[in-house]
Amino acid sequence: MRNKLIILIFMLIPILNYAQDKVGINFAQNFTGFKFKDSQGNEDPNLNRVVKFSYAFDYLKTLSSGIYLRPELAYKNYGAESSVNNTNIEWNLNYLDINFGIGYIFNRHNLKPYFGLGFYYSYLFKANQIIGSESYDLISNRALSVNDFGINMNLGFIYDFSENNGLFLEFRNDIGLNQLDKNINGGSKELYNRASSIHFGLLFKITKKKS
Repeated sequence: MRNKLIILIFMLIPILNYAQDKVGINFAQNFTGFKFKDSQGNEDPNLNRVVKFSYAFDYLKTLSSGIYLRPELAYKNYGAESSVNNTNIEWNLNYLDINFGIGYIFNRHNLKPYFGLGFYYSYLFKANQIIGSESYDLISNRALSVNDFGINMNLGFIYDFSENNGLFLEFRNDIGLNQLDKNINGGSKELYNRASSIHFGLLFKITKKKS
């Protein structure tokens, strides 16, 4: 197994030498909510999505074939809102997020469409639920899991306005796969993150020095 891994690394070296490396920053507007069912399997008809935001740092490696690899580190804000008996309920969830994406870029002109698939892991470091005028810490109450993971699909384009710099616009859809509700009050509630987002960012080419 070790010898096969070494051979694979040496096979990848000439491919990566022809790759383009870029770093980027982006801001996103999130349209976020929950997939929710109570212990009887009923959905909340008053549950709505809310508009939140996120920031991220990207590393983009594009191979000569057009395939790209993109690890991303982000801060993202999720949540939702509902109401019971004319009382507003709001959830605010703050995550640190690691995402790894792979996809294809049509890398021929200054305007480069692309599409891809990503896999993410998120750590919940702050969460509260506001019911009317009262606020509750969902982490200290151990009401929610601090771990979330899932997949996302994306579609966007990159525009290179110079040899070394560009900007991009991306549409992304996140599907959380981890059950968030710990069901501390019994029952079997289902709670999963759902989000659609619009990302706008800048890319900067990494200049490699010739040896």
